[in-house]
Amino acid sequence: MADKKDLSFLEDDIQKRLDKTRIKLPEKKKNTFAKNKVYFWLGAIIIISIVAGLLNTLYRLF
Repeated sequence: MADKKDLSFLEDDIQKRLDKTRIKLPEKKKNTFAKNKVYFWLGAIIIISIVAGLLNTLYRLF
């Protein structure tokens, strides 16, 4: 039981899996563009509603 087995093949498999995950990471950039569009339109709707509310207030005052 004192003899250690040669496990170098495990290191090769681990390295291959790490290389695969490193290749897949840059693909997430596609989703950020969609999120940016959503945030842009949400911000635009909020700004338009605030401006419309201010204009409505000014209209009622005068």
